[in-house]
Amino acid sequence: MTHHDRRHQPRGIALLMVLTAMAAATTLVMGWLAVQDTSPLVGRNAVRATEARATSLAGLELAVSLLETDAPWRELHQDGWILQDHTIAGGTVNVRLWDATSSPLAVPNAATTTVLVESTATVEGLSKTVTAQATVHPFDGATPGDLSGLAIYAESSMHLAGGTFIRPWRPGSGRRMLGIGSDAAGSLVLHGAAARQGTAGADLILPAEAGPRLIEGSGRGGLARNRRQRPIPEALGGFGLHRSNLPGLDSLEHNGETIVVEHRGDADAPFDTLRIAGNLIIKERASIVLPAGTTVVIAGDLILDRLAAISVAPGETTTIVIGGDIITEHATIGNVQPSRRRRSRPRWADAAALRLVASGDEDANWTFGPGTVLAAQIDAPRTTIVADNVTAVGRMAAHTLDLTNTRLWNDASLTSGAGLRALADTIDRLDLLDRRDTGLEGASRSAVLDRLAGLVDQGNTRQSRPITPPTGDFWFMRPVLVEAQMNTFGGDTASWEAASLASADRQSP
Repeated sequence: MTHHDRRHQPRGIALLMVLTAMAAATTLVMGWLAVQDTSPLVGRNAVRATEARATSLAGLELAVSLLETDAPWRELHQDGWILQDHTIAGGTVNVRLWDATSSPLAVPNAATTTVLVESTATVEGLSKTVTAQATVHPFDGATPGDLSGLAIYAESSMHLAGGTFIRPWRPGSGRRMLGIGSDAAGSLVLHGAAARQGTAGADLILPAEAGPRLIEGSGRGGLARNRRQRPIPEALGGFGLHRSNLPGLDSLEHNGETIVVEHRGDADAPFDTLRIAGNLIIKERASIVLPAGTTVVIAGDLILDRLAAISVAPGETTTIVIGGDIITEHATIGNVQPSRRRRSRPRWADAAALRLVASGDEDANWTFGPGTVLAAQIDAPRTTIVADNVTAVGRMAAHTLDLTNTRLWNDASLTSGAGLRALADTIDRLDLLDRRDTGLEGASRSAVLDRLAGLVDQGNTRQSRPITPPTGDFWFMRPVLVEAQMNTFGGDTASWEAASLASADRQSP
């Protein structure tokens, strides 16, 4: 019989468990000791990052404050830099400005109104950058009377009928904008489906006091929708042609004389002076070429017979001031080449070359008869404009507008960027880009409107604004309205902005 002695078999499992536990404990202790060595550094880096980000934001706010002043930041910069190694909040900040509309980015110039602001701060060797886009509004007393951004405007009443339409001259030039200065019921009448389609997608500037019956007619369509309307608050003191600073007859009185142009073919203006104390009649098939960059004053009427034409030599804008009426039929006014196809877009036009201005001293009637083609900027206070089967490029502003079967291609390049259109856009953005149904708080909105009212006061010009000498390196008078929108702040916010706006669009009625 065989016996097995079990008392002397090895027992190593307990030792292995002890060794494993000791190794784990050693690892944990070493890790804890390592964290104790690095945690102050990690914490300090987090603090430095926060400080640098806050400092860069302070530099951004400082730059926006500078844009609000009349400091000559457009000229007095060093390759765009307005602050370099400026000490602030325990760090240093560098701020650079760019013209946000240029491609590629360029430094600001005398015409810059949209600014990309870059602020980079450094705290104990750690740098952070924030960026924002700022719109510097150059509003002043001339803004409410600057109608250059409107396709058509009527001070008293507007009537669109038949196949009348308003379209952009250049594709992708933004929304077309119409304007009416009266708040009386029925001031704007659109007749027929064609008129409704011809104004579809356009926005309407109107007095804030206007009621729901301002727009009438079977073609009232989209213009009657609230989201298409841009009311201008009464607190801003009114807008329109009565606020415009237009050239006049300059004491030229009508003496009854008449100058008649009868020759055929293009020729320079046949009169020795650019001041006509009477009527100017251009006979059938006759044409004249006016010098560029001049002002022609006609105390009486301007009459163009069939196939007569007025054009302007290349160069700066020429202005014709007219004290009486205009009568045309199958005539051409301005630098424009009509299409051979009826009711089609002109082949070529330069509406910036010519401006037609009514003196405003007396009521007048401007009648553009069938077949007339014109390319011009028209500002005609106290004038009734009647256009029947006309093709036009540019813009029209008058006391009363009556357009029938008229095609108007609005040239957005005529917009000054500092006129009524820009003012309406600014007021429209006071609701924080429609992100909240309630918009701005009443007190905040009122404060911004009060500031706008001060800017567009009739006696206010950019030249007449009070400017205090800078104290040190900074100006403290801040009359300019600046809107700034953050682009980057420790991360790119563009996607968040896009998502917020898309959500607002989906929720809007």
